[in-house]
Amino acid sequence: MVVVNITPTLKGLPEGFSGKEEEVGGDYACIKEGNNDRKVPGWRGPKLPSHGHRFEFRLFALDDQLKLGNKVTKEKLVEAIEGHVLGEAVLTTKKLQSYVSLSKV
Repeated sequence: MVVVNITPTLKGLPEGFSGKEEEVGGDYACIKEGNNDRKVPGWRGPKLPSHGHRFEFRLFALDDQLKLGNKVTKEKLVEAIEGHVLGEAVLTTKKLQSYVSLSKV
């Protein structure tokens, strides 16, 4: 999923924010969300193919606000940020297989 135009003054996004940019307003109104792997805008949680799947979250600090139109895509983002990246942060994590433990009472 792609999220663009998070202003540098914001310290986080409110719980349940996804898809409510205009409703929340203020500094949040300019944020745009791209489609997730379910082909709809916003955060819905990823489809997990199997345990061991890797997740990568990338955050770019840019020198300008992006104008990507109403349909935000990763491809548009990569093209638009060229020459505008001031800094980048990457968080990589891995989904491990989870186990459920049942005990008799």
